[in-house]
Amino acid sequence: MSKVVQGTDAKRGSWPWQIAIYTKSGAFICGGSIIAPQWIVSAAHCFKGEDPSKFYIVVGDYDRKTIERSELKYSIDHVINHPSYANFSSVKHDYDISMVKVSRPIRFGRFVQPACLPRNHNPNPSNCFVTGWGKTGQLKGSPAKLQQFQMQKESQYTCRNKLRQAPGSPGDKITRRMFCASATRNQNVAGICQGDSGGPFVCQENGKWVLNGIVSWGSPRCAPEDMYGVFADVSEFIPWITRTQQLN
Repeated sequence: MSKVVQGTDAKRGSWPWQIAIYTKSGAFICGGSIIAPQWIVSAAHCFKGEDPSKFYIVVGDYDRKTIERSELKYSIDHVINHPSYANFSSVKHDYDISMVKVSRPIRFGRFVQPACLPRNHNPNPSNCFVTGWGKTGQLKGSPAKLQQFQMQKESQYTCRNKLRQAPGSPGDKITRRMFCASATRNQNVAGICQGDSGGPFVCQENGKWVLNGIVSWGSPRCAPEDMYGVFADVSEFIPWITRTQQLN
């Protein structure tokens, strides 16, 4: 799983589609994004084929150590992993996307809103951010407040070379259903690592925040020189997302 490394505290309400996924025992496991009143997208590997009743989500959260008035808890009716996702058995992390249907429509408001889905593939988006509550370092704990950091898309060639060199990297197999990103120059020690998979990679397009990616994998070391992350490319899955909503 992945975590936000050396990000900064987000402003409360600035990323209203961000949700947190917990086990019924109260353990935080992953992030996700609201895309419709009853639908969340996250990473398939967060659920590992477990019974949906073992999980719940929290929307409107900012400080996980404080109960806020905007927080609402929802149980999960269905977890639908992409049918081509196979627990990383073929190409690691390919098709790493899951649709999560909650038990009742989410109540939207100032601190809870859906992210926009991409209409087409954007190879070079600008002003992109990743958010989450994952650990802030390999040997550090998870922050209480939602973290944010700016990232930029990288070429697959650059990414493959970087990941191939990173000690402990799970590989360099990047398919067309993935994209790679690194920290922007003004945040060259920020990135993703372990503990916050499934979270959003959003970019500002025509005044709207568009969900371009879902946190999937990266170097396990969480060192600044390894700060390249790999994301499920949401634009590749729009037909499947639409069909899943229609059939469920």
